[in-house]
Amino acid sequence: MNVGMDIGGTISEMPELMAILAEGLRARGHKVYILSLENTLATVETEQYLKDHGIAHDGLFLLPGGTIDAWEWKPRMAAVLHLDVMIDDSPELLARMPDGVKRIGICHPETWDLGRLMED
Repeated sequence: MNVGMDIGGTISEMPELMAILAEGLRARGHKVYILSLENTLATVETEQYLKDHGIAHDGLFLLPGGTIDAWEWKPRMAAVLHLDVMIDDSPELLARMPDGVKRIGICHPETWDLGRLMED
């Protein structure tokens, strides 16, 4: 299984849990890829952050500079990496994932309209 994890709002909110999850997945032969909308100029700092928090992974993919649309980049990378699961805090990005990608959303009341969901 190929699993994608976001950093900001996902790993950053629960680094210990995400480290345990990544370690467990990799121990069972699955791949863990980190996909973040942080710019590639922050690669060294991002790798150090992941190392400091014990987030083992099989690849780090940061948003390249230039004119690429950030909202299209992560779903495109999900397809390229053949992700089976994406863990992210952005409902907009999760909604854009390719067909077949399961989605695990980290629910923040500020970004998820929980009141509307409770009404439905």
